[in-house]
Amino acid sequence: MLFLCTLFVAVVTGGLFWVFNSSSLQQRLFHHFVSPALVQSEIDISFSQVKYVFPNSFKIDSSAVSFNDTVLFELGTVYFEELAWKGGVKIQAIRLEALNIKRSIEDPWVISLLDEFTSKEPSQSAKLLPFKLAVDTLELQSLEFFNASDTVYCSVNGFAFVSSLQEIRQHNLNISLQYSGMQFFTELDSIVLSGGNEFSSSLKINVADVGLLSAALHYSKDSSSVLGEVMFLEEPILEYFNTDILEEFLSGGRMMFSGQVKENMVFGNMSMDQSLFTAHGQLEWNLDSTMVFARADAYPSPLLFTTDLLQGYGDIWNQFSPESLEIQWKSDFKELMEFDIVLKDGVNSATLSIPRLNAPVRIDARLPQLNLGPLTGVEFKSVIYPNLRSILESTEFKMNAISSKLVLNDSIVKGLSLSYVHAEHLDSIWVSCLDDLLDMDGHATLVNEHLNTTLHVNNV
Repeated sequence: MLFLCTLFVAVVTGGLFWVFNSSSLQQRLFHHFVSPALVQSEIDISFSQVKYVFPNSFKIDSSAVSFNDTVLFELGTVYFEELAWKGGVKIQAIRLEALNIKRSIEDPWVISLLDEFTSKEPSQSAKLLPFKLAVDTLELQSLEFFNASDTVYCSVNGFAFVSSLQEIRQHNLNISLQYSGMQFFTELDSIVLSGGNEFSSSLKINVADVGLLSAALHYSKDSSSVLGEVMFLEEPILEYFNTDILEEFLSGGRMMFSGQVKENMVFGNMSMDQSLFTAHGQLEWNLDSTMVFARADAYPSPLLFTTDLLQGYGDIWNQFSPESLEIQWKSDFKELMEFDIVLKDGVNSATLSIPRLNAPVRIDARLPQLNLGPLTGVEFKSVIYPNLRSILESTEFKMNAISSKLVLNDSIVKGLSLSYVHAEHLDSIWVSCLDDLLDMDGHATLVNEHLNTTLHVNNV
C-alpha cells in the first residue's frame, strides 16, 4: 500500500514537473482548451510558457494580448511567488515586470481594464474561480501609456500594492511624463495610500529646461498639506507660456511654498528669492463664504528696473525706485474686492487703493525727495473715475488730484488742484491754485491732434 501511494505521488509530481517544464505541451494545452474561447471574443494571447520555480513559485514569460489583430497591451514576465493553500489559494506576491498599453488610455477597452483593476469588488474572473484567491502584494515594475492626441506619454517604474489594491506602500517610484512637448521626470522617494483614504508622498519632479520641484504631500479625510520648494535653472525655457518676461523673473530663482486645507479653510505661504527681487506672501481662503485674503511683500533689487519690462520707464525710476512693495487683496469673487499697493523707497512713498470691484481708484503719494528742475517735492491725493478697467483699456476716464504740498525752489505751495479727462478723441487738463506764492488757473485741450492752451497767472 505504501508503495502504491509513493508511486502515485511520484507519478503526479513527475507529471506536474513535465507539464510545467514543457513549453510545447503547455502551448498545445493552451491552444486546445483556452484559445477557442478567446477566439469567440476575437481575442488572441501570445502565450509562451509557465515555468516552475522551486519550491512554490511560477513565472510566465513575456506575452501580448490582441483584439481584432490589434495589440491591446504587452506584458513582461509575470512572477507568482510563494503559492500556498490556506482555505484557498494564497499568493505572497504577483510581480509584473512591464505593462505597455498600446491603445490610447481613452479607449473603452483600457477604461474598462482600469475600472476592473481599481475596483474594490472582486473581478469577474475571480468570481468564476472554484476556490478563494488572496494576493498579499501586487507589484508593477514598469508601466507605459499614451493618449489619442499624442499630447501625453507616460512611463512609470516601480509600483507596488500591499495587501489590497487600495493600499500602496512604495519607495523610489520613477515617472517619465511628456505633455504637449514638455518633459517631466518624477521620482517619488516614498508613497503611501491606505484604505482609510489617506495618502502621503515625498516626490521630486525634474522639468527639462525649467527646474526641479521637491515636495512632501499628505492627504486625509480631515486635512491636506503640502511643503516644498522649486529651484529654477538659469535662463529656463517655458515653451508652454511663450514669454521671455516670465523666464527673466524666474531665472536662477528659488521658491519655497507650503499649504494646508483643513475643514473649510485653505492656508498658504510662499517665498521667492531671485537676483531681481525677493518676496514672501500668505493666503487665507474660506471655502464656505468664498472669502479670500492675500498679502505679499516684495523687495526689488536695482537690476529689476533695467529689465525689458521696466527699462522703458527710466525717467520715473530716476525719481522713484521702490525698495519695497506691500500688496493686500481681499475678495469674495463677487462685488467685494479690496486691493492695496504700497510702494516705498526709504524716503518717498505711494499708495494705490481700490475699495470695491468697480469703485474709483485712489492714489495717495508723499514724494518729498524729487529732482525735476524747480520741483523738489510733492504730496498729493487723487481719484480716478470710474474704475481701474477704464485706465487699463484706455476708455473714457477722469482723474481729479489735489496737492497739499508742492515744493518749488525751496518754497512751499499749497492748494494746487488738477483735473484730467481722457475720451476717445479728447484729452484735457485743468489746473488752478490760489496760494499767495502761486495764484493761477488754466487749461489745455487736445482734440484730434489740435492743441489749445490757456493760462492766467495772477501772482507768482
